[in-house]
Amino acid sequence: MKRDPKTGAPDFYTFARDYLHTYLPTVQGRSPKTIEAYRISLECFLDYLADHKHIERAHVTFDHFDRDHMKGWLAWMSDQRHYAARTIALRLSTVKAFLTYCSGEDITLVALSQAAKALRTPASARKPIEYLTEPETRAVLAAFTGRTAKSRRNRMLLILLYDTAARVGEITRLTLQDLCLHTPGHVRLTGKGDKTRVVPLTGKTIEHLHVYLAEFPRTRPRCRRGDRCSTARTTANRHRSRPTPSRQCSRVPPRPRAGPVPRFPRTCTATCCARPRPWTSTNKASPCRSSCDFSATRTYRPRQRSTPSPRWT
Repeated sequence: MKRDPKTGAPDFYTFARDYLHTYLPTVQGRSPKTIEAYRISLECFLDYLADHKHIERAHVTFDHFDRDHMKGWLAWMSDQRHYAARTIALRLSTVKAFLTYCSGEDITLVALSQAAKALRTPASARKPIEYLTEPETRAVLAAFTGRTAKSRRNRMLLILLYDTAARVGEITRLTLQDLCLHTPGHVRLTGKGDKTRVVPLTGKTIEHLHVYLAEFPRTRPRCRRGDRCSTARTTANRHRSRPTPSRQCSRVPPRPRAGPVPRFPRTCTATCCARPRPWTSTNKASPCRSSCDFSATRTYRPRQRSTPSPRWT
């Protein structure tokens, strides 16, 4: 129930739980870090009500999200907590988004959402964007000389990061399915919230990728016969499953199989003879026949050698 059974008013904590545990991760597909930021912003408003207004958390309702309390909360974050302008803007935007969700669930909360949207935070000063100059970029790319396999791998990662401007998390989730080395070359990156974007690749980066994949054949996919290896599934940071021999690529030579281990017959322990006799299914020597019929052990003999051993003569 999203309403208090005693008063009939919308229950704040029920809406907050559905918003953080159901709506954000399932409907909007937000990342865990983003959901954590929304939770911290709501807790910040509850701390203001408890410290400045002396309202216990158990008694918080949607009536405390009016315009007066919201303006006092902004002043409290700036004067007492000394938050930066960007932090205050982030806290206010998350509470606005929460009230917008609540207004869609309950029509009686639309007025609170509209009143919160009219609030504005002080503008933050824009800092100049820091970037690497061309000599600095060359120095970073030349840090790995390429003398070892690990150095060549790291150099390839830096080249891919420089050409695609991808995040580190997007590079670690990159698979060979996301690479297209044909014209026009591009890469498909998957970022936060499983959002994908296509980034073109330059000709030099494609040449480096061809050299890298040729040097490290284990990173190449194992595909079916007739399939293109560039579209087969494989990852460098996930668990690889060993394919069956029928699904191996035609370029991968099959692994040789070991032949069956022969079972040598055991010498009879009876006093009548010393001829060999076979093993039974219970791994015990069968009793020797009175006539010592040698025909019963012919199928259990190992393959005859060119020069018979003196033991069997």
